[in-house]
This record gives sequence, C-alpha cells and structure tokens, in this order.
Amino acid sequence: MPYATYADLIDAHDEQYIIQLSDDNKDGIADPAVIAKAIASADADINARISNRFAVPLNPVPALATSLSSLLAIGILYSRRGMDKPDAVKEDVKAAHALLDRIGEGKANWGEASSPTADSTSLDVRMTSQTRVFDRTSLKGF
Repeated sequence: MPYATYADLIDAHDEQYIIQLSDDNKDGIADPAVIAKAIASADADINARISNRFAVPLNPVPALATSLSSLLAIGILYSRRGMDKPDAVKEDVKAAHALLDRIGEGKANWGEASSPTADSTSLDVRMTSQTRVFDRTSLKGF
C-alpha cells in the first residue's frame, strides 16, 4: 500500500505543476503510472531510511509518512523532468530526509501515540540486592 496518493500530492503542491511534471503524453492529464512510480520511489526512500528501526512497509501508515512521501514524490517528479527544483521543493526534500534520518536513528518519532516498531519486544529489567555485610559503622576503626 503506497504511503501517499495523487490527492496527497495535490494537497502538498499546486495541481497544475503536478500535471506538467507527470503528463508525458501531453494530453493535459496527469499520468497515473508516472505518479505511482514517483510515490513508490519516495516510499522506498522512506523505507530505506527507517528500516533499521521500523518494520517496513509501515502499516498502519502514520500521517507524517504520508506527508513526507508526498513531498519526496514531488521532488522526484521535478528530477525526472531534468528541471531545477524550486527552492521551496529543495528545502522540503532536504527537511524530509533529515527528519526521516532522525526517525530512523530514534531521535524523532512519527508524532502519534503508537508506531510500528521492528523490535516490538519489551524488556523488563529488575534488580535485587542483599543487605550490606559491611557498612560505615561496622568498619569503624579499621
């Protein structure tokens, strides 16, 4: 299941630009195969950056993953046309990569109550100790 949809891309960027970036046959309509490939590439990028900490593909998909997939897919659409990305898109892609790296390192989270983790086991550590044989008063004078 892809992390984002065409509607998510439109929410993240102007629809006319998305149509221009994905309309290979010049009919004025976004090519669904091109969009799907860009989203799949973005999802693969996300999975690669977080796979050391999370089971991938993510299920359920956190809202942040949908947003990041959309931003990365838009960057991929610009790149496939050989066009220079607008500064805002460059910054979005850079910020998305930085956040994904932090999530993968455990320094950030998805911002939701529960996240699917690769290591779902919980370790409970309990320590007990005996009473002290020697203390300050028993060693006084030595």
